[in-house]
Amino acid sequence: KNVLLMDEALKKKGMCNYSKWNNYHRFLNSFINDAISEGYLRRNPYKWVHIEKDKVSHGLHKYLTMEELHSIEAANMGTESLDRVRDLFVFQACTCLSYKDLAAFDMKKVKNEHGRLMYTGKRGKTGIEFTFLLLKPAIAILHKYHGHLPLLSNAKYNQYLKVVAQTA
Repeated sequence: KNVLLMDEALKKKGMCNYSKWNNYHRFLNSFINDAISEGYLRRNPYKWVHIEKDKVSHGLHKYLTMEELHSIEAANMGTESLDRVRDLFVFQACTCLSYKDLAAFDMKKVKNEHGRLMYTGKRGKTGIEFTFLLLKPAIAILHKYHGHLPLLSNAKYNQYLKVVAQTA
């Protein structure tokens, strides 16, 4: 009954099935399974309740077009702080680095391979080694900051990214 009430409350907030499942029900279900394993509960209510689990988000697309990326690169941010955040975002877009890997970026790991700048590192989350070619926009950002990316906390970075997107 309570699972259905939660689902109804999420629906009233305007949340779509995909978002409800991926942001609330999936996590609650995993906690319930842990509680069952530990002997706190006897049965999982999700076994008898049908919650729609759309596989496709009908929200925003999950990538930027080249035009959108160029728009962000060219936008006048108005402040030095927002310029730095925009530059970090563009660097991430050109390197596919997560924030954790961006924070660990070390210029000493950049190697010149036949006239191309290559970077090799290990993913902070998985420890898996990766290599990528530094593209011109990423190289320009590294030159702009003399090889030291202007990092800030992940929370502040995410806050400022919203402003960068609005400004662009």
